[in-house]
Amino acid sequence: MRRYVVFILFYSICLFSWVISLQGNQVIEENNTKKEDDYWFSIYYDERFWKVNTDEKVYDVYPVDYLNVSPLVTGVNLDVLEGKINDNTLIYLPSKIPDFVFEINIAEKYITTQNSAIVYVTDLSDIIPCINTLKMTFRYLDFGKIYLYRNGRIYIL
Repeated sequence: MRRYVVFILFYSICLFSWVISLQGNQVIEENNTKKEDDYWFSIYYDERFWKVNTDEKVYDVYPVDYLNVSPLVTGVNLDVLEGKINDNTLIYLPSKIPDFVFEINIAEKYITTQNSAIVYVTDLSDIIPCINTLKMTFRYLDFGKIYLYRNGRIYIL
């Protein structure tokens, strides 16, 4: 009888430690995938691409020949010492920038799509509504043409 109690006790301890280690691995995996989910956009600074997360902090730097930089945001101020974007115009950017957007230029107020169409906005607050409109229409924009977003519509220039 004593052997069975020792065996059941040993088995219970092993099972309990295995369950705890599985939960610990899930927490580690969630932390590793969180970094990927936090990616917001890239900026070009000092001949390198800097990836920025949703906390407006730089978390990775890539060389110029790195190809996966989309979406690119230009016209923002970077504090290199803190590794943070110091710009209050980021409130005009959507929290998730769609894949068809290649560049958002805040200083010049335009959006470049993956097919090289350029859409100018009249105000920075129109960037999010413009991107929402482009979700439905970006496939129909001509390569290299210039457009204007105004009052909820996209006009060709």
